[in-house]
Amino acid sequence: MDGRILDTASGRFIKESELIARLLDARFALLGEIHDNAFHHRLQAALVKNLAARRPSVGFEMLPSDMGPLVSREALGRPVTIEDVALAWQRGGWSLWDIYRPVAEEAVAAELPILAANLSKADKEKLKKEGWSALDPRMVRRFNLDKPLPPDVHDTLLREIIESHCGYNPGEEVISKMIMVQRAWDATMATSMANGGVLIAGNGHVRLDRGVPAYLSVLAPGETALSVGFVEVGPAEEDPSAYGSMPYHFLWFTPRVDRKDPCADFPRTPRSTGVEPGL
Repeated sequence: MDGRILDTASGRFIKESELIARLLDARFALLGEIHDNAFHHRLQAALVKNLAARRPSVGFEMLPSDMGPLVSREALGRPVTIEDVALAWQRGGWSLWDIYRPVAEEAVAAELPILAANLSKADKEKLKKEGWSALDPRMVRRFNLDKPLPPDVHDTLLREIIESHCGYNPGEEVISKMIMVQRAWDATMATSMANGGVLIAGNGHVRLDRGVPAYLSVLAPGETALSVGFVEVGPAEEDPSAYGSMPYHFLWFTPRVDRKDPCADFPRTPRSTGVEPGL
């Protein structure tokens, strides 16, 4: 299935041209990824290039909002350069710039607005210490962030967090903070792109059930937000029905990245886990 695109609603494979046409008609195009997969970023870059005609903003999960002035034409008083984005990337603390660069290059070449879409580093630290009172109360109320997630959504997120920690449960206190940060990231990213555009974010953030699309449905009810999940498959995986229930409008299948088993040297102590969503 490598290279094929699945429309999950119909269960049929579609051409890239059809996906682009659908995304062009949507107010929001949410492009997922596995962070270290360069194939995903090359495909994201191609989509940004094809969507540039409608002049969308391009928001990045990887850029916290306090990096916004470094990638703002208004703040800089001149067009944004790729060097500006690289500097914001470095100061924002995200790695893997080389494989993300093609996405940023397409946005810069088309002079599309670039958004530092994520929660600022200062607000993230305050959130971990103070809880929801650290955030804008209007955002907390609008999205009911201080209310529990539906049990099925909470349980799915809990399983993903434990899986991302190699089966280790770091404890209720740490997990509750991780869930809080995940929800705050998604709500912040949705708010940053309320006027429409493209979002570059991990697959976990563009899920329809609990990610940015769920918050956009509150901010912009009735507007179309289409989500593309990028999924790694092996050469023997040829059954699309195994993926049809995944919470995305479209799934784009790509080769797997040859990576070291992340669980091989995983330290199973609460101190080592931190409180980052990691999705």
